[in-house]
Amino acid sequence: MNYKPLFKRYFNPDDFYITRIHKKIYHHHRWKAILASLGIFIFIVLLFSDYLKISCNYFVLLPLMASAFAYGLPGGLTAGILSLPFNLLLFFLIGHNEYAPDSIFISFFSGTSVGFVMGYLSDYFRILNDEVDRRVETETRLRESLSEKDLLLSEINHRVRNNLGIISSLIQLQANRVDNSLFSDEFEKLRQRVLSISLVHEQLFMENQPLVLDIRNYLESLVSNILNTTDEYDIELVFNKPSSKMILSCDKVLHLGLLVQEIVMNSIKHAFSISGKGILSLNLKEEDEYFSVAIHDNGKGFDPDKVVHGLGSRLIESLSLSLDSHYSWDCNEGCHFIIRFPHDYTES
Repeated sequence: MNYKPLFKRYFNPDDFYITRIHKKIYHHHRWKAILASLGIFIFIVLLFSDYLKISCNYFVLLPLMASAFAYGLPGGLTAGILSLPFNLLLFFLIGHNEYAPDSIFISFFSGTSVGFVMGYLSDYFRILNDEVDRRVETETRLRESLSEKDLLLSEINHRVRNNLGIISSLIQLQANRVDNSLFSDEFEKLRQRVLSISLVHEQLFMENQPLVLDIRNYLESLVSNILNTTDEYDIELVFNKPSSKMILSCDKVLHLGLLVQEIVMNSIKHAFSISGKGILSLNLKEEDEYFSVAIHDNGKGFDPDKVVHGLGSRLIESLSLSLDSHYSWDCNEGCHFIIRFPHDYTES
């Protein structure tokens, strides 16, 4: 397990090294640590007692700390109680009883207190280690689960895109069997709506982002595809977009795509003639907490009030409500449609 990033996120970074040492001693090297620290203490007393004299008493903290690290509060308290008797026995064996502390009571109380505190801290770091282990394990499981769900969503987007492609082809086949131009036009509108939805799932799959999309790329592809299917019209697309990403949730992208598709199809149908050359402008902007999409053509325009009862107009009204948006028309010189809607996603 990789502890360091987790400590930096949740705990004081200095605790990382202390807890690693503590964990190794507590789980793997209890007696080794106690015997090694005891040996170092005896070695210091034997070698430097003539120089240290009464200060030799302080070095009993080494085995005391090792006992606290190894066995927590019971180990620290036991070592604290035994530290003074052990010191007195060692000084007696080396023939230096004068190194004993002046106040036996204060020395005993100090050793016991230090042992208690060190043992308590040892148990605290053990609990800290257990909590880190639990969080690392939980985070690992969550990351694996999220990765699996992302893969699943990506696969779903792929399959939905393929199925919508099949539906679009079936609609096209059915339209080819109809001689009535009115029915053919309605079939084409339906096919374009299906393709608009299909393109959302295609880009979600292509960009490996199962829940959000950059609407700059999506809208450019959508309008380009619509214009490519209207070969009888000579229409140039002018696309202006900001340099920064315009991220939106896939649900709202779906509604926005259907809305833009309706506007573009209306422009093609009402604004341009087959013989002339037309220009269709698509302008995207980010304004504080809002995105705006403006569609403008240089055609003859049309009166929106005359098509209020059409399915396309009802779709525009319904889709704009689902986006929590405000939109406006201006059809004096060509047709100018603009819609503003709030962000619903912020990149972390």
